[in-house]
Amino acid sequence: MKPDFHNFKFTRPAGEFFSPMAMRLLVILFIALASLPAVAASSTEKRAWEADLKHFEDAKSPLLWAMVETNFSQFIKKFPDSEHYADAVVFESRALYEQGKYDAVISLLSSQTNRGSGVADQFDYWTAKSYAKKQNYQQSADTFARLVRENPNSPLRLEAIFREAEAHAKLESWPKVIEELREPSSLFQQFARTNQSDELVVSGLLLLSEAELAQKDYAAAGKTLQGIATEHLRPELEWERQFLLCRVQMADGQAQAALEASTNLLMVAEAANRPELKAKSFFLQGQIHEQLDDMPSAVRSYEINLTNDLPAVRRQALLRIVDLNLRQNQTADAAQKLSDFLKDNPKTADFELLVLGELRLKEYFQPTNNASVINPLQSAETNFETIIRNFPNSEYLGKAELNLAWCLDAQGRTAESQAAFGRAGDLLPFSEDQAVARFKLADTLYQQKDFSGAVANYRLVIEKYDSLPAVKNELFEPALYQMVQASLSQSNLAVATEAMNKMLELFPNGSLADDSLLLVGQAETPAKARELFSRFLTQYPNSDLLPEMKLAMARTYESEANWMEAINLYDKWVQTYTNDPALPRAEFSRASANYRAALAANTPETNAFYLFTSFVTQFATNPVALSNDLPARAQHWVGDYYWRQEDFQKAELSYKEIFSDWPKSSLALEARMMAGRAALANQSPQAAISYFTNLISLSNCPPTVIAQALFASGDAALALPPATTPGKYQNAIYFFRLVVDTYTNTPIAIRAWGRLGDCYFALPENQMSQYETASNAFTLIINANAALADATTRSMAEIRLGQTLEAMSRLPGAADPKGLTLQALKHFMNVLYGSNLRDTEQADLIWVKEAGLDAGKLAEDLGENAQAVQFYERLISIAPPLRATLEKKIAKLQESQSASAKN
Repeated sequence: MKPDFHNFKFTRPAGEFFSPMAMRLLVILFIALASLPAVAASSTEKRAWEADLKHFEDAKSPLLWAMVETNFSQFIKKFPDSEHYADAVVFESRALYEQGKYDAVISLLSSQTNRGSGVADQFDYWTAKSYAKKQNYQQSADTFARLVRENPNSPLRLEAIFREAEAHAKLESWPKVIEELREPSSLFQQFARTNQSDELVVSGLLLLSEAELAQKDYAAAGKTLQGIATEHLRPELEWERQFLLCRVQMADGQAQAALEASTNLLMVAEAANRPELKAKSFFLQGQIHEQLDDMPSAVRSYEINLTNDLPAVRRQALLRIVDLNLRQNQTADAAQKLSDFLKDNPKTADFELLVLGELRLKEYFQPTNNASVINPLQSAETNFETIIRNFPNSEYLGKAELNLAWCLDAQGRTAESQAAFGRAGDLLPFSEDQAVARFKLADTLYQQKDFSGAVANYRLVIEKYDSLPAVKNELFEPALYQMVQASLSQSNLAVATEAMNKMLELFPNGSLADDSLLLVGQAETPAKARELFSRFLTQYPNSDLLPEMKLAMARTYESEANWMEAINLYDKWVQTYTNDPALPRAEFSRASANYRAALAANTPETNAFYLFTSFVTQFATNPVALSNDLPARAQHWVGDYYWRQEDFQKAELSYKEIFSDWPKSSLALEARMMAGRAALANQSPQAAISYFTNLISLSNCPPTVIAQALFASGDAALALPPATTPGKYQNAIYFFRLVVDTYTNTPIAIRAWGRLGDCYFALPENQMSQYETASNAFTLIINANAALADATTRSMAEIRLGQTLEAMSRLPGAADPKGLTLQALKHFMNVLYGSNLRDTEQADLIWVKEAGLDAGKLAEDLGENAQAVQFYERLISIAPPLRATLEKKIAKLQESQSASAKN
């Protein structure tokens, strides 16, 4: 709901029909009754009753009304059997009412079982009036109706009939108003036929005309006004009759007649000597001139209201003038009028600042070519901040906070707008504006992912503002929908379902009901979701979301791995909705389901391959498909398919298509990586290096991907043919060194240390220094923590370290060859026996097998055949598939041992 700067409608203020004189007569009546002989009444009770009645009669201030409340409350407690008990309850309720304690009135009167025989109607009367004050108009109407129904002799019946109709008018239930006031057989018409000059009858006829006007029955509205007895009519009621007549003529397209009638309206307002009536008359005259397209005359009529002492009327007039200026592209004139008004009325600057700020805000939301300021939004913000800073007690403070919040919201300053919407909600009275503030507060909380706070405030809008039709009509539906979304965002399916059900109850044909049903269904368990979707089909057979719902239905079967049923629904869908915008998503899901079905059944992926390749051909440039990155995802699947088939050349070409055809795809970087890996697997390491280095050079390449590409470049360099690149180890060392230097203390750096160790070990120079560098790299891995190097990585490093030490022992000039060999053997044994494992770690059998073979071989080289046999036997117990091979080794070793023993 955006701010509305000029939609004004005058409504007739509700009058009080219990005049001071009538109330005095009522009190005198009670006193007279109290003076009659009473058998049960004691002199103490009688004195208390008479004193309390006098207090009531004299009460004119909150202090005295509080005393009256206390007096009658004490009387009720002290004399529960008094014949005046029910009367005392009524007087206490009246005292509460005068203090604005409407909830207390309702609670007091509804809790009483002793209503007495003479004042039962007043119990309903003050209860209904309290509901009206709380703007609970439905309860007010129902209670006034009960008064009429259950108290046929009550003198309050006529007023109760009128008040009931008035409450229905507040709810804009115009047909109900007409039914109650116009039907010839109605109680109101019975009263009207015999009491034509009664002010309640006149007010009822005026309200009936208002209802007929709202229902666009202009002839009936005019006829009702003509039927009002004008003789002896108070000027205020005659003015209201004339005012309604002008409005009916305007609505009926009789603007000229309305203009002529407005002359009488002004005369009656003058006779009534009521400035606010004169102001409303001139305002209406301005509206008539507007309808006649006489803008200068309209402005002159509105300008008359700029000189009175009624702030609300001045504001309305000023805004209409401003609006007319803007409609005529006279923005500067409008701003000048406001500026002049501010100079001439400095004591009321808060109001004028508010109006000027709202003008700037309107300029921003409805820009024109003749804006009077360069930055209207900033100007508006300044005005509202000035009110907040300089007028802390202003009655417009809440409105200023709300408008400031709109300014901040328009600039994307979400946290600041959230605070302003919150302050506005606290400062504003119960109103549509307050509801908007609460709703927008919820919106900002939602934007900041405070889903619990958002749900709480959306719920507050639903629960607190049900009595405001505009809020209910404009905000309830989006509030409930946002509740659904916010609740699902925090996986609170119960609240989402509650909001969905409320929406289906209040707005079954609304624009968001089917969408809510779909969202909740998508979050439900598959079986429950299908129940909701079946309800969707029944309740919304023509919904625009029907294709989306059927897709969601298919997905429920996917979530159950019922691939064949999902495929069946997808097949039907693509045949039915051949031109639907969701077709790309349906076709992609269809292809994915076929792939999953093939995996589950362990059958060839032929259908999926056909569907994915067809998808790329059909939807390569489709906007919907592109917005979901589907062409690239389909092409990536094709690349993965060729990879699984070990057709690495086609895999490379498939991946290459992704970053060539859809360079902005979220898969473009991964596709470059996979193209390089496919090239490497296809024994094209130079091409692989080209893919990886090009990927590294991209400005949008994240550090983690750069690390992977550098590592892969090192692997590709190692795969280069020695004849063409004799320095391949140095090239690989360059890439791996970049990884360890740039990404220190990361798992990929640890792996790179392993590759560096391998490179230095493999250098053809066979120098002690290269082996020492390799051994340092492997030792670093062995000592790394488990978060950086798992058991497999450390086992591999330990074996490589043993192999390096063994190589060092064979170099000429090795200081302690045997010592190096024994160190090597110890590292092999660490892996074979699992002594390198940490708590909860499991051995990697591949490396255990290699460690056992290396340990056995080294023992053989040392002439320790018995030890070698022991290692091989241990290895057989760990890896039984090696039994045949190792038993042959063991037999040879044992045979050699026997021969040596004989010699």
